[in-house]
Amino acid sequence: MKKILILVLALFSINALAEDADTAIHNELRQVLKTVTESINSGEYEKMLPVLSKQVKATPITQEFISGQQEIVSLL
Repeated sequence: MKKILILVLALFSINALAEDADTAIHNELRQVLKTVTESINSGEYEKMLPVLSKQVKATPITQEFISGQQEIVSLL
């Protein structure tokens, strides 16, 4: 019985650690989304550069293809 109890407690503790890691990652992703959204809405595109890949590829509503951070800067 003690072995089963120890096994169950170990499984729950592993699950709790995984949830903490997921929560931290999700919070970081929420912050990235907030930064990009606020940057686009305000028209201050340079504010999103720190959270974007240097090889970013996107198609804005104007249907122009953007490839790389320098093209985002050129929208200014």
